[in-house]
Amino acid sequence: MSEKRINRSPSEISREKDFYKRQQLKHNYTSDRMNEKRKLKENAKEKARRLKNKKNKESKSRSAVMRVDVGLLGGSIALPIDLKGYIDNLIRTENFGGADCDKCFAIFSPALKAITDLPIGLLTEKECMLPRALLPSGYTEILRHCRRMISVAQNERYIAYAVAGWRTAPIKRSEFRKADMGAQKTALAHLASHARKLVQIEADHRSLFEAIVCGRHKSALSLLRAGYPKSNLKPHEVRAVIKEHGLIYCLHDLQLVAARARKVEANPFGSFVSSTMIQMKPENIANQSRRMAILLKWILAQYTTSNEELRGKRPPEDIPDPDLLLLWQMS
Repeated sequence: MSEKRINRSPSEISREKDFYKRQQLKHNYTSDRMNEKRKLKENAKEKARRLKNKKNKESKSRSAVMRVDVGLLGGSIALPIDLKGYIDNLIRTENFGGADCDKCFAIFSPALKAITDLPIGLLTEKECMLPRALLPSGYTEILRHCRRMISVAQNERYIAYAVAGWRTAPIKRSEFRKADMGAQKTALAHLASHARKLVQIEADHRSLFEAIVCGRHKSALSLLRAGYPKSNLKPHEVRAVIKEHGLIYCLHDLQLVAARARKVEANPFGSFVSSTMIQMKPENIANQSRRMAILLKWILAQYTTSNEELRGKRPPEDIPDPDLLLLWQMS
């Protein structure tokens, strides 16, 4: 059987060669781009891995044990009598910012820029009341104090949204869902009215003003029942001011609770634990604490006072790697 042959003109052969050449170039270009992207991705992963290893290495070198070690070797305490007291003082300092910290003054300090700047221990002190030394006076100071009680960061939209939830406010929170700027202005104007009424109470009845602003609202109601001098404010209006300021204290408690919840999730141990993790994992903390405890026991066993050194006890020459101590302890 004869073989069929397809006769093609030179121009057709040339077009076919050009077509395959273009396809090959396209394939090579696509492959190069894919290889380039793959290489960039691998380089980024390698860079991230090296950075993570570097941070983990730095994190292991910083721990609470070394802070305790500096205090011990400095001769500031006598072992083993004052060790528990030293540890308790260290924990108080970490939780409250100092062993002799004035909790109420720190929480209501006008210098506080963000509620999350407070140590985690202070964020549980919701029973603290405003110290008399920090009492505001005059419309400007009172209004600033009320706004900071609602939001230390002075977030106007949040302040307005919170005030709109009051029963005495002339606007409802549902108005905020309509993205109406007038709703925010109305709510802020109501808070300003609350501040002006407090100014009037300060002028009429100083003791009642202090009881309201300092958070002693039961005492404030008792003083109101005992009698209120004749003024532009009626007794029922003063009672409404007491209720509103009670809500302001509730909003301040809400700030503390939210800030503590954020810190607990991120790092509840403060500077006791140095980590690159966004969220602390209990098993990682347990493993790190175990290594720290083994190293601390070794340091205390090798601790040498000046008198002991004179009597012949030699101080430790070096501090071993905690991981090696952990392996030795488990073997």
